[in-house]
Amino acid sequence: MSSNGGVLLLRAADRRLGLSAAAARVLRDPRDPGRCRHSALAQLRQRLYGLALGYEDLNDHGELRHDPALQTAVDRVAPLASAPTLFRFEHWADRVTAVALNQVLIEQFIASFGAP
Repeated sequence: MSSNGGVLLLRAADRRLGLSAAAARVLRDPRDPGRCRHSALAQLRQRLYGLALGYEDLNDHGELRHDPALQTAVDRVAPLASAPTLFRFEHWADRVTAVALNQVLIEQFIASFGAP
């Protein structure tokens, strides 16, 4: 069914750390919520997991969006976002978003220690 079974392990690690959820919370989503099929969190996870699996090109998501393992990892039972949708998603970011995402990484790093 899929050659991307490792994405489920990645999903488990991500959920334990809460990294993609924390990153999605700082993303500014300019879209009308009533017209969206894919949440910012789902798109972020799709893109991150795809990159971790070695699919660095958005073109890969034309077929990858139908992969059952990736759909499971992103918590969807329908096709994931298309390459054009992911392209638009990646271009929401601005300088403020970059700073906020860096802050998320810093907070994750600090939280990884039991004591200061």
